[in-house]
Amino acid sequence: MSNLPVRSSLGQMVPSKLERQAAKQMGLARLESMVMTMRGEAYVDAISDVAVRAIEATGTIGMAEVMVVSRTPHVEARARYIAEAATTALAGVVRGIGR
Repeated sequence: MSNLPVRSSLGQMVPSKLERQAAKQMGLARLESMVMTMRGEAYVDAISDVAVRAIEATGTIGMAEVMVVSRTPHVEARARYIAEAATTALAGVVRGIGR
């Protein structure tokens, strides 16, 4: 009988202990779900930010490569190697954050 609502001294129905515990657990479950959702959104934002910055850096590296090669054509192979190594490293950073 202790799991049934009871009347308070003011005549109002008061939830039983079991109902109060269930309501508390449901509230905690909702809160946990909201926190997990927010963490997931923050993770997606972080990946997106890193990817965008890597793409922008790749463009900057490419422009620098073109500029250097146009001024000093004899360093084209070296500049290409350095640019490839740098952009490969950036891709590794983006790949690493997704794990």
